[in-house]
Amino acid sequence: MKLINIPITLLLVFSAGSSWAEAPLPTISVPVLKQAVQKGQTIMPENIMLQATSAGSVFASTVTQPQQIEGLQAVRPLAAGQPISKLHLRVAPAIARNTAVVLRFSRGGIELTGSGTALEDGQVGQTIKVLNPATRSTLIGTVHANNIVEIN
Repeated sequence: MKLINIPITLLLVFSAGSSWAEAPLPTISVPVLKQAVQKGQTIMPENIMLQATSAGSVFASTVTQPQQIEGLQAVRPLAAGQPISKLHLRVAPAIARNTAVVLRFSRGGIELTGSGTALEDGQVGQTIKVLNPATRSTLIGTVHANNIVEIN
């Protein structure tokens, strides 16, 4: 098989006033952090400011309103002045891991309470593991408000 080299000429045609530069993307205002936030830190309203950014750097997961992030917790360190992804935030747990909790057990009109330690983060209504320090046993319970875990 014989290879043949054929020169190809590329012809570019410009109309009057055209250029290679693309039209600039529009800008939109998105909330950014005034200062860096560490993993586990809660974002407060005073930590947020609006900043104009290129629409090309805004994705479906990018936060577009300050109210969407107020009171949420960072799941990883977040830099100041950068658009924030919803994927890097979570609702702060009602009970955090390794915090003291009240263990409550109720049956047939009798209620027992004691102290324990949460072994996991938990939202209200969520089931978590807790440690009973008196017996060193792991119990399963449902998170209630005010650091109360109802033992199942």
